[in-house]
Amino acid sequence: MARGDLTELETIIDIATTNEERALARAAIDRLKTKATDLISKECRSSVRKEFPGEMLEKTLEQIIKLANSGNSAAKTAKKLLMSLRFKK
Repeated sequence: MARGDLTELETIIDIATTNEERALARAAIDRLKTKATDLISKECRSSVRKEFPGEMLEKTLEQIIKLANSGNSAAKTAKKLLMSLRFKK
């Protein structure tokens, strides 16, 4: 999940031995495909929206992770705000 690799998560669904493992992988895929603005509303403290880079609001978590890994500083900030437990509700 932290790498934003949908292919790897889909492989996990295929080889998962329990329904719980499959459900966790599906939840991770759904989260990666969700737009940042929706994740902020659902999971994060309201103060996150003030600090969140505006150009990243309409991007999916998968896109943000890929941009952050390629060195985009706004995406790095967005990833940190979305992934860090200290910013969760």
